[in-house]
Amino acid sequence: MTGRVGRRKFLRAGIAGISLGVLGGCVEKEKAFEIAKKPVEGVPKTEPELFVPENVPPGQGALTRMHVELARAIKKPAEELRWKMVININRCIGCYACEVACISENVSPPGVTLRKVFVTEYGTFPNVKRTFMPSNCMQCNNPPCVEAAPMGGMRRRSDGIVMIYPKKFKNKEEVDAVIKACPYKNAVFYDDGLYFTSGIGKEEGVVSPPQPYEAANNYQYVSVNGRKELVGRPRKCDFCYHRLRNGMLPACVSTCIGGAMYFGDGNDPDSLVSELMRTNQVAEMNGPPGAEPPLNTEPNVVYIASEVPDVMAGLKSCMSCHKISLK
Repeated sequence: MTGRVGRRKFLRAGIAGISLGVLGGCVEKEKAFEIAKKPVEGVPKTEPELFVPENVPPGQGALTRMHVELARAIKKPAEELRWKMVININRCIGCYACEVACISENVSPPGVTLRKVFVTEYGTFPNVKRTFMPSNCMQCNNPPCVEAAPMGGMRRRSDGIVMIYPKKFKNKEEVDAVIKACPYKNAVFYDDGLYFTSGIGKEEGVVSPPQPYEAANNYQYVSVNGRKELVGRPRKCDFCYHRLRNGMLPACVSTCIGGAMYFGDGNDPDSLVSELMRTNQVAEMNGPPGAEPPLNTEPNVVYIASEVPDVMAGLKSCMSCHKISLK
């Protein structure tokens, strides 16, 4: 009997201790939040006011607003649309969620990443910083890749999307010509037919077949494509057109946890992307500097420019390969 009572006392004491610990932890956490909210003297705000989208109704975030605007935009004829992507590198945290979402959405094989996050390092030791530069096909108004493609292999749609028609490509040489013509790195890729699990088990003499997720159909280029239909052909971002026509934002935009990307109809003056381009200076990355004649691609993917050191360092790093136009 005595032993049983002792156990009860022990359990009661233990539960009480845990409760106090949890409550104490919550109190400490609340204090930490309050301290974090207070400005620190000499340290600038990490979120400049110019990066906060305006005219977002109370309780409605930028993502919700973009979905509402997208539903309105897809009701318009394609010739009245102009899809725009605005990227704020000051908000990119380098989590690579957009890359993963893109690979998953488009069932991309090894080496094919239609959305790429580049990393720029600047400064001198020990004061070194990194900037992340999300990038994909720029959906140019003057796309040099279209001219390099075989007849009917690529075209620029009236809504601004540069579309690929993969079955028009007959060999690797035709794909390589398009890759070479594009002034942006990692925008067009060749599908060599490999899988992520290719070669597994080869040493044991038992080669495993592709996993279901690797051989799954994808809906890129509008039609349903099995993986075999895309082998030996080009792959490229098309703003997730198969999602757009069904009222969904591009996978990279809806997955970005930092809110670094905005997407919508640039022809709609009331859209979020139009507002951001109107109220901020934006940078366009055109063709290589010094090119003769000048290669003004007029991309539909633009970057918010500001005097924030990380942003300017990231943009300046691109000047070695691109002529940057500020608007």
